[in-house]
Amino acid sequence: MFAQAKIIDSHAGFSGAIVERIEVAGQHFALRGWPKESLPAARLLGLHQFQRFLFERGFTQVSVPVPTLDGRSVIQYEKRFWQIEPWMPGKADFLTHPSDERLKAVMQLLARLHVASAQFIPSHESALWFSVSPSSPSPAIIERRQILERWSGTNPETLSQSIQQKPISANIKDRLREILRLYLSRAASIHSELREMAAHQFSLQPCLRDLWSEHVLWTGHQVTGLIDFGACRIENPMIDLSRLLGSYFVDDSESYQKSIDWYAEIRSVSTSERKLFSVLDRSQRLLAGMTWIDRLVLTSQPRNDWIAIENRLDEILPRMRAVQGPLM
Repeated sequence: MFAQAKIIDSHAGFSGAIVERIEVAGQHFALRGWPKESLPAARLLGLHQFQRFLFERGFTQVSVPVPTLDGRSVIQYEKRFWQIEPWMPGKADFLTHPSDERLKAVMQLLARLHVASAQFIPSHESALWFSVSPSSPSPAIIERRQILERWSGTNPETLSQSIQQKPISANIKDRLREILRLYLSRAASIHSELREMAAHQFSLQPCLRDLWSEHVLWTGHQVTGLIDFGACRIENPMIDLSRLLGSYFVDDSESYQKSIDWYAEIRSVSTSERKLFSVLDRSQRLLAGMTWIDRLVLTSQPRNDWIAIENRLDEILPRMRAVQGPLM
């Protein structure tokens, strides 16, 4: 099959993943190469089981990897895991064509997906990532609290000097310095919120965890694709709502409120989950920029996508500026 494939276009993500759009016998597929430092094979196979589970329950927006002739959904080649799956139709154009009709559609699709996901039974090998728990702390809250504690051990003055010394453009340096300033002005209050929320118990289940504007494809007012499940694992469903709505709105608590109300028409949302949503949203906004300081300053990963990085920082900064009081 690959000998007859025609490459239509290719895209390299910030994570190091490669996605090529290929045409085979008139049909389009996505050939995905996972980052070289990728997920364990057991987690990838469990993810594929979960995607198949959703598709078989009517979620045609979910793409299921195509098995090889010997039945494998993933192969390893040149230190990468590879998979091939149908290319999903639609465009990620909510930001340029927003509407309440679209917002309600994606919220209620997400609610139905979460209701179904809570019924998933993973294999023994993938249970660590895809099991269901009726009452546990939110892993994201614990992880973000640890990240904030790690950053608290970094000298801000030294970090600012490191930004200045890096061989990157002045425009990006300016953005990184503002990210650092905003982070320092808000970190203490967010850390306090995370610490308080860590004591709460929530229902956990497989969630997408990286559902943002670029990962929801639209055809008219219908969602026709949910893509890039690489971050999927056990969490409370508020992680998906906070990630998606935070990418759609810079600071719009009214849109947040009606979105969650539409979601709650399908899957109920408790008072504690609404509070969890707010803390996840605010901590995501705060830490998104620090991820880029980590990538560009502390680890100095080789880059050749500076325009895309600058655009991403320009998306992050207004959302960081909006972190004042609680958004809900």
